[in-house]
Amino acid sequence: MDKKTVNRQIRSISNRSSLLLLVFFALVIPAQILLKYMSRTGGYDSVWQDSKFLWSITQAAVFVIAYPLLYLIFYKLLNRKHSLRLRDVFQKPLRSKGWILKWTVIAVGSSLLLQVVLGLFVKETRSGMQSFLTKNDPLGWIIYGVPVVILAPIFEELVFRATIFRNNEPVGQLLASVVTGIAFGLWHTNIAQVYFAALLGVFLCLIFAKTRSIYTVMFVHFVNNLLSFSMSFLKIQLGSILSAGDKVFMVQAMFHKQTVLAVLLTLIILIILSMIVAAPIMLTVQIVKKRKSFGLNKGIFEFGALKKTLVFMTAPLTVIVFVLMILMTFVF
Repeated sequence: MDKKTVNRQIRSISNRSSLLLLVFFALVIPAQILLKYMSRTGGYDSVWQDSKFLWSITQAAVFVIAYPLLYLIFYKLLNRKHSLRLRDVFQKPLRSKGWILKWTVIAVGSSLLLQVVLGLFVKETRSGMQSFLTKNDPLGWIIYGVPVVILAPIFEELVFRATIFRNNEPVGQLLASVVTGIAFGLWHTNIAQVYFAALLGVFLCLIFAKTRSIYTVMFVHFVNNLLSFSMSFLKIQLGSILSAGDKVFMVQAMFHKQTVLAVLLTLIILIILSMIVAAPIMLTVQIVKKRKSFGLNKGIFEFGALKKTLVFMTAPLTVIVFVLMILMTFVF
């Protein structure tokens, strides 16, 4: 097979994946503009001024319309000449529960560690928490928590791991993991999330490559989002107690006034710290001693990794999508 044919095939793979993201943003960006316009022009008592309402209809549109449309476009139009089927990912994992637990710690712990490290240097970031979240608002927390903790791990994994990653696999599982993971991070268009979301995305691809089960990566994604959501929820519930300058007084007041919440916060912190400490150690062991057991398929093309990467990333739609995501993340 000549080089031009191989280049064309690699760019075709790249364009198929990027087209899905381009369609997503083609739906989301006009919708965001419309919502901002409605919010700006609506009266003081208008429903368009209600942050919870805006968040609710946005999430409903994303999960009920946007994601199903992406699945339809790919599996009914883009995938006609290929053998990928969405139902194939709904199977029992090819790895043991112990293996899955180990890599859950590595993936989530590594992402949390990067988040902590970046927090030491990056002071001004856009928060992922919604402005309508307050201490005594169960409805607000449900409206925010259900999409973040439950729906996102399901629908995002079906797009990024079950669809985009599998589409990219012919160029090699490692390259597919890296480019899909970076796309996953940038897709959040949030400076506060992009780096550790990209790292988590890479690990999720690697885990899926070895288990071939969407249930596994949904579980890992769920654990990550649940820990993040729980920390935010508990901190807001404890409120001013955590801002006390005297740390001894803070701990005493926290356990005296909000015992249950204090115990839960302590438990979550211990879990997070344990993962942060364990992740680099466990990952190092895997790299040094067991890398052969985590061997990845190099794909169907004979090009070297650098050559395949250059060809893949210069596909027209991929260039457009990545530039768009970078601008939305770091500029707008």
